Amino acid sequence: MAAILVIDDDVPVCNSFKALLSEYDHDVEILSDPTETPNILKKASFDLAIIDIYMPKTDGLETIRLLRETHPEITIIAMSGKKREPFNPLSAAEAYGAKLTISKPISAKQLLEVVDQALLS
Repeated sequence: MAAILVIDDDVPVCNSFKALLSEYDHDVEILSDPTETPNILKKASFDLAIIDIYMPKTDGLETIRLLRETHPEITIIAMSGKKREPFNPLSAAEAYGAKLTISKPISAKQLLEVVDQALLS
């Protein structure tokens, strides 16, 4: 069992991730407002964070940078459904410190596989 933080402005995505990962005995917290990340990190500790790159109030790259500076022990998975040539947001996320990346849309099987991979390595 792992403590997982899901940060995505798409509330249905957050809720579906929480439902699925909770079925596998993970303790999942969700944030649809990435600006609340510092507040939740004061209240709880996490093993893993799954972060969307493109969000309106602050982007996922900034959130990844914040986590790397303040909580380097948290493993990060970055996700994005957008590609803006020539910029690859998932490559940028790796440069910022994401351990793994995944493209949206994400199937339940893909989510479980990437979470297992992140937690085992």
